Amino acid sequence: MNIIPTVYATEDCKSQSKIYITNSQPRNLCTWNVNGLAARFKDQKSWQLFDHLVRHTDQDSDIIALQEVHVKRDPLDPTKPHTEDADWIVTLESYFSEFLWFKSFSRKRYAGQVVGVRKDKEIPAVSYKFGPELFDEAENHEADGRIIVLEFSRVIITCLYVPSSTMNNTVDIGHKRKFDVKLADFLREKIKVSKKYLILMGDLNVARDLKYTTHTFAEWHEHFMTRYAKSTLETSQMNFPSCSDLERTRFENTLEAGNLTVTWKPEKPKYISWRGGVKDPMYRDAGLGLDYITVSKELSTYGCVERCEVIGNPDTREGYFGSDHSPVVMRLVDNWVQLADDRGAVSNIAEVDDDAFESAILSQLELEAKTKESDLYEALIEEQAALNFLACVTTMSGAQSMQKPKMPEHVQNYAANRHGFLHVNDVPIECEVLMDSGASHANYMSESFYVRNLHKLAQYTMKTKSSVYMGDKVTKATIDKLVRMPLTLIGDSGEKYTATVDMQVLPSRGKDIIIGMPSLIVDYGYLYLDLMTEAVQQYGRTDTLTLVPENYVRREYPRKAYPVKEALSNFTYDGLVPPEGAVYP
Repeated sequence: MNIIPTVYATEDCKSQSKIYITNSQPRNLCTWNVNGLAARFKDQKSWQLFDHLVRHTDQDSDIIALQEVHVKRDPLDPTKPHTEDADWIVTLESYFSEFLWFKSFSRKRYAGQVVGVRKDKEIPAVSYKFGPELFDEAENHEADGRIIVLEFSRVIITCLYVPSSTMNNTVDIGHKRKFDVKLADFLREKIKVSKKYLILMGDLNVARDLKYTTHTFAEWHEHFMTRYAKSTLETSQMNFPSCSDLERTRFENTLEAGNLTVTWKPEKPKYISWRGGVKDPMYRDAGLGLDYITVSKELSTYGCVERCEVIGNPDTREGYFGSDHSPVVMRLVDNWVQLADDRGAVSNIAEVDDDAFESAILSQLELEAKTKESDLYEALIEEQAALNFLACVTTMSGAQSMQKPKMPEHVQNYAANRHGFLHVNDVPIECEVLMDSGASHANYMSESFYVRNLHKLAQYTMKTKSSVYMGDKVTKATIDKLVRMPLTLIGDSGEKYTATVDMQVLPSRGKDIIIGMPSLIVDYGYLYLDLMTEAVQQYGRTDTLTLVPENYVRREYPRKAYPVKEALSNFTYDGLVPPEGAVYP
């Protein structure tokens, strides 16, 4: 059983024993304000150059964050595009099919973000908030889709499109001030409660100092006064957007709140990521550095940043790929987590490749998995007994009692639908469950259900490598994710049966969850007895059969006592005993 675990659950993971799985954490990051996704797709030559940057160079991005996508949202769900704009998102997801995309859109074709995470990396927990005052509380999304937070096991990456403080507009200036304050509070809280490293990236809409502008701040102020000589704003706010003293001060406060730093490699005299439009006579020669990838100070101090730079040439606009912003990329060193943990020291703990992980280190999760395998072996023995039992009670008569039983196909594949719920931090996720005695090897979760609840299920997800034939017996599906978590099933009488189960994520849109035969017996033994009773009543020759012992107390029955085996061993039917050694054909 080749399971490579992805650990999400504990905040104190940095203090646990150091097991480093190569490439599980993102290493190569790219952020780009595209200034309209549709416009970028229409310029195929420029888009192909961007594609070459993020997929066919040493950058080979693990995370791609795109801001200002200008995609209108679905009226009921801010993570889905409106039908009018859906084609652009379908095109993006098809073009970068090796990425899992997280989305947050605006109610109009304005702002918005999409963030892609390469599928061979750890799957993050995702949220779209850092302060309820900024959001529609029923949705927990910033109204313009400006916030996507990816929480991995060792790093929290916050992708932003910070609002612009439009010149002489008190409403926009006030909104940006509020956004900046809430961002600093969010980072300060993360530092307090989490031991994970932080990365803040995106269009942060601030020019930090003179290295980030083509003009002096005095010249920007003079430009403002030329256009708005009668402005009633405070003097500290009278400046070009992103250039005021107040904005730059708040940006430094944000960095301090998150213990973040800006690290450019290689260093350059200027960092200009935005240029005024070529056809705009007022701003075509103007430029500002508005796009950043900032990191926890430890990552800079201990040599974890290999490269961080603005890709585009602000003079020629080469590398802006048709947008008014250039991408900013960062490349971390291979062993950046270990290097930061060890405070820059070279550790004598060898880094382990994914393929060699199982033989090199037995993690707690793997030990649990191997224990589970032992349980499943016992389950398969019981499965044979159960099938024999069903074959006998549905087909044999007195004259046939010593003959080899044959089970009718409709009983062999007997299945029952149950309502259930998954346990996520004491908050249930309701699901429809198929208890399928024809699924003889594993449990499954449909990919559509998984994606729909990804932000809740990510922390329970592990990597796995397996394949399964679909119902047509021809189509073979590859499975690369496994979810392990508590699942409660509801019996016909309302009785609750709870067990922690493994569910392979299956590319399908069927039932939310399928519980197969081994887990039915090992994890839900008495519920399975109820299912068999139901099968016998429906297909057999009696409607009074019960298999559950009268003296059974559900909560006290030990899990490994295997109630199915006990029930079958004591079963008789009209004085008939299932033939000894009967083998299911």
